[in-house]
Amino acid sequence: MRITRTTRRERVTVACLAAIAVVAASCSQSGNDAETGKEPDGAEAAETAETAQEACADGDCPLWQAGELVGVHVGFLLPQDGAEPGTRIGLEEGNLMATHFFSWAETWPERDRPDWEVPAEHYEFALANDMDQAAYHFAWDQEFLDDLPSFPDPGWVQSITDPAELREVLRTRARELFERYPEIDKINVINEPLPTLGQSDEIYQNHFYEVLGPDYIVELFQIVDEEAPESVDLVLNENYVEYFPVKADGLVKLVRDLVAAGAPIDSVGFQGHLMFTELLDREPDFDLLRVTMEEVADLGVDVWISELDNPVDPAREDRFEYQADNYRKVVETCLSVSRCTDILIWGVTDERPLWNHPLTTGFVGYEEADALLFDESGDPKPAYFAVRDALLEGRPETDEGQNQSPSSTRSS
Repeated sequence: MRITRTTRRERVTVACLAAIAVVAASCSQSGNDAETGKEPDGAEAAETAETAQEACADGDCPLWQAGELVGVHVGFLLPQDGAEPGTRIGLEEGNLMATHFFSWAETWPERDRPDWEVPAEHYEFALANDMDQAAYHFAWDQEFLDDLPSFPDPGWVQSITDPAELREVLRTRARELFERYPEIDKINVINEPLPTLGQSDEIYQNHFYEVLGPDYIVELFQIVDEEAPESVDLVLNENYVEYFPVKADGLVKLVRDLVAAGAPIDSVGFQGHLMFTELLDREPDFDLLRVTMEEVADLGVDVWISELDNPVDPAREDRFEYQADNYRKVVETCLSVSRCTDILIWGVTDERPLWNHPLTTGFVGYEEADALLFDESGDPKPAYFAVRDALLEGRPETDEGQNQSPSSTRSS
């Protein structure tokens, strides 16, 4: 029998009661459910903490339960077709799932042919299995990849040039999505707004920028906020910060500007695609990742790891040890920032990873990327144990008040 999982707000209380991460004053403040005004049941939270401690006492517990000890949800991008063993493992090991079926291309491929039922199966699956659910993406238009409809080329969304018309389409998309799926826990309001490879610290001038202007991201957050239930976290999702200092600076500047403009941003997802060791002869800078997460958290915004994977060169003799060390460092980085709330792995088994997709194998330079925590048979790799051990080691001691504790920036 699976143990009932906690909500994100209850998770904060669990971590406080376990005396792992934050000071007592922050626990009291963050334990209140800012969205609903409810007070989490202290006895239930304490019981959850005690259950997790007992289950993990010998070091042999699923990742989601190890995460309970440090106030972090751990989850996966599950196989989109429900294939095994990935789906089973994802359920056993995680309490958070991501799905791309909320994307624009899936739900509204042509203007006269919306299909809002596309995410229904995954949405109901998450609810039935007590999984938090992260919806990818509300808006994504980037220089290399995006999820806007591409038929007919350039796609009907990109064909809209009138600002009022585009705003109404965005409002309709948000309204329809949340009327059908009100219990989503997170949604990426904007995905990858900065230039992909860190060419600049300014936001990328995509179609939304060209039509709505340089404040389009503020508008996106406002539009989604008007339609989404208060319980939904509104996310800015970005990649490759650990590789490009210019991009890291740009992300902090962007979040600072959004907060100053009153944008209802709840969190920033740091994707964590660790893929440039061979491609660009560049190692990930985990100190840069940590400092950037801390600077974002200091602005009053939660942070999390949103798409973690590590494709490795098959010719590298120590590939799985190297991979395990990278996974461990990412988890330790998250745990070092008290506002880091979630760690989501971008797939389950090496049999069905993103990086073995024809579109991306050429990008990373090899077909057998083996980027995930479980091998093709579903057996745990060294990276799995590195993640679990890092979670069980707990959060480091922090100075009082550092980053504060997770809380929503949205108005009540």
